[in-house]
Amino acid sequence: MKRVTHRMMAAAACFVAVPAMVVSLRSQQGSAAPGETVTILVSFGLTARAAEDWSGSVRLTRAKLLRIAGRHLPAGGSVRADGSWTCLFRPGSAAPEAPPLPAGVLLTVEAGPRAAIEIRTRRANFAAGLNELAPEPRRFANGGASVRIVPSPELLSAAADEDDEPSIAALPDGSIAVSWVAYHKEAERVLVRIRRPDGRWDPPEQVSDRPADIFRTSLAAAADGTLWVVWAERDDGRWKLWMRRKPKGGSWTPRRQLSGAESATFHRAATDGKRLYVVWQGFFAGQSDIYYGASDGDAWSGQTRVSSSAANDWEPAVAVSPQGLVYIVWDSYDRGNYDIFFRLMGTGMPPQAVTNSPRFQAHASVAVDSRNRPWVAWDESGVDWGKGPGLAIPVPAAMPLHGRRRTRVAVFSGYGWDETAAAPPHLDFNAEHPQLAIAGSGAVTMLFRHSTREPGQAGPGAPVWENYITHWDGVRWSDPQPLPASAGPIEKHAQLARDASGRVWAAWMADNRTSAAMVPGNAEVMAARLTAAPKARGEALVRYAEPVEETAPAHRDDRAAPETVRNYTIVSGGRKYRILRGDLHLHSELSRDSGSAGSLFEVYRYALDAAALDFVAVTDHQAGHGQEFAWWQGQKYADLFLLPERFLPLFAYEWYGHRNLVWARRGVRPLPVPPEEASARVGPAKQFDHLRATGGVSIPHSTASSQGTNWRGHDPGVESLVELFQGGGNGSDDADASRAATETRLWWNALDSGHKLGVVASGGPRPARVGYACVLAEDPSREGLLDAIRKRHSYAATGNIILDFRARDESTENLQGDVFTASGPAVLSVRVIGTGVIRQVDVIGNRRLLHTVRPNAKEAAFEYVAHPENGENWYHVRVLQEDGQRAWSSPVWITFR
Repeated sequence: MKRVTHRMMAAAACFVAVPAMVVSLRSQQGSAAPGETVTILVSFGLTARAAEDWSGSVRLTRAKLLRIAGRHLPAGGSVRADGSWTCLFRPGSAAPEAPPLPAGVLLTVEAGPRAAIEIRTRRANFAAGLNELAPEPRRFANGGASVRIVPSPELLSAAADEDDEPSIAALPDGSIAVSWVAYHKEAERVLVRIRRPDGRWDPPEQVSDRPADIFRTSLAAAADGTLWVVWAERDDGRWKLWMRRKPKGGSWTPRRQLSGAESATFHRAATDGKRLYVVWQGFFAGQSDIYYGASDGDAWSGQTRVSSSAANDWEPAVAVSPQGLVYIVWDSYDRGNYDIFFRLMGTGMPPQAVTNSPRFQAHASVAVDSRNRPWVAWDESGVDWGKGPGLAIPVPAAMPLHGRRRTRVAVFSGYGWDETAAAPPHLDFNAEHPQLAIAGSGAVTMLFRHSTREPGQAGPGAPVWENYITHWDGVRWSDPQPLPASAGPIEKHAQLARDASGRVWAAWMADNRTSAAMVPGNAEVMAARLTAAPKARGEALVRYAEPVEETAPAHRDDRAAPETVRNYTIVSGGRKYRILRGDLHLHSELSRDSGSAGSLFEVYRYALDAAALDFVAVTDHQAGHGQEFAWWQGQKYADLFLLPERFLPLFAYEWYGHRNLVWARRGVRPLPVPPEEASARVGPAKQFDHLRATGGVSIPHSTASSQGTNWRGHDPGVESLVELFQGGGNGSDDADASRAATETRLWWNALDSGHKLGVVASGGPRPARVGYACVLAEDPSREGLLDAIRKRHSYAATGNIILDFRARDESTENLQGDVFTASGPAVLSVRVIGTGVIRQVDVIGNRRLLHTVRPNAKEAAFEYVAHPENGENWYHVRVLQEDGQRAWSSPVWITFR
């Protein structure tokens, strides 16, 4: 891709606001118009270094309390309808040097003239007139408490549904439209709801014409009042982009398909007041690109490919300038890491690189100011994203999927990219998924996601992510302001729109998780008018240049290695097999022990790009908290990223007892864990019955660790493989050549017991390129993959190693994993193609080392004649490279007569 001659780099701007988790604030449908109600956030414990009791109450003058909600209240905290609360605050203990994580209450009031608020607590009392409060916090009690105005959310969705993926648009008459995807009983539909200028919300309208799998919505409004809604819907195994239009005062037109032969997924829309502009990410021929099209009402321009990379391009955004210039941004894996790209359409301008570093730079947003300048924001992490490490496998410099994140902003001046001279306040940590809008005042409004934890919480646990708002007035970024009722997972970012008066509105999803339980509740769609942005006052910008950073040498030019494995074919017995590389044990943020695993979307990015896998199984515990909506979205996303014959997401979850359950077909709900299984009073028989009835397989892991998995229960009909090695560092073959924690649960013990178990490896549970499941499949489909797994046609590897192990007698040849009978000696055939110099290749039979070859080269090929004992014998191959990379074959079982 071409790069601009000027330094088109972006501004570093890092945002962290008061970390904490929002307790859902329930606004009523059809609540009073903005200006008649005000939400006040009172925060406690800002300077605490020991326990402090902030229990108290509120007294209002010339105002009425409508609602009270707790925000990040510690264990035992509560609020009451009379305006009182209990809050014994304890500062965090995990990092004593860090600022405390405040708790507080949200007070929504109906305010009259000269209204005032008085806060009385056991620690301090303070008061202020409401006209003295602002979005910036005002400190009281020697800095230990603060009071500020925050937006007042309005609940748009119904409790009977799980609602997600909203978009928002402002109509010229002052109305606000919000669309979203509503889930109910394994089906989804697109709903649109309009807020009239007097503050009343119309009932939701169903825009999609049938229950279906639906991914995201995009809204745009024309100057004449026409409203467009766009969504992606799965049809015949492919995702198609659809659009409907509603003229002012009219009805919705019939739906129209916008996308072509590609599978259309991530999408966004914008308008210049007359035409609709749509951008989307489309997968075609095993690769994703960015596409663009426009409509002036009845006519559709067709699609134009925007990106030009041969690698995957991701998650586009679009904005239109006052002069009708269309700006598109996205991120691309073009250079073996994610960089931000930008294109001005209609000018002949090719894609331009905004960033150029080995860092992770993704999730771009764009807005255009009154001077036709595009502002671009994205989030950034470290170098070599997704290329390690595992839990116990150090990889130099590599960044895990969800390590440190910060948000960055840049503006294109015509001569290059500039950054804001002043960085926003607070730390540059865990701030991501920025969304931009230009307020009527000229200020740049940015909403971003930030993760928070409960005060005093330490150790593993699911974080809570919330929305925060900050404004750039040309001189400084405002103190990040929390958006109430926005708690949820990582990827659930908001959408912004500017209304006719110049005020910015937001729509978002919240799942009502609390800081104490951190388990999702019902998913809802909220909307709010943001507090007024400051007036722009000058412009303090400086030219930006990215620092020079080096990627680890081990990660350079490594994209060819997966293709070497993918192109290797095995012809045996008149059949042709391909080696499919994958991972059958990956967690996302839905698992409480996921640590830095990241969102489901990030896991799929890792699988497609950083690891270049052929298949993946995301095995979150009980498919995500054992909740239906989390299960449904996991199933839907597996189909969202399905690329037939190129990338095969399987349907899976981790059941109790460290067993990953995997299916080729969709729709199998998680099996509840009975108390007797949770307490280890019974074995996994119920699980095996469930798998036989539904066509699934079980793959145990952590068998050589101290985590409790053992061989007390085994069903050969559904359990044909074991995870021999994982990124956590535990191996299970033998105590000398692995990192086993205990010897009694080794894979060899299972083989000695007569269990016929092939092997795979995993980079999980936190995704890392340190372990692969290599499956020899005739048919590169989900069903073909599971068929090969049942036959044990697989091997385990810590790198992109080819291990071709076969056994033959006078009449037949068999692959690793096969069971057969021979009348005489058998020839074991071994071929290894390594990623580095091979130190040794071992042939092991019945637990004994039979033969060792020391190639001192990257390839090895040899044969060994086995002279077995009578009865059944098992043989397998182990590979060790000089750099520590390893591979293990599945055994062959030979009965000699």
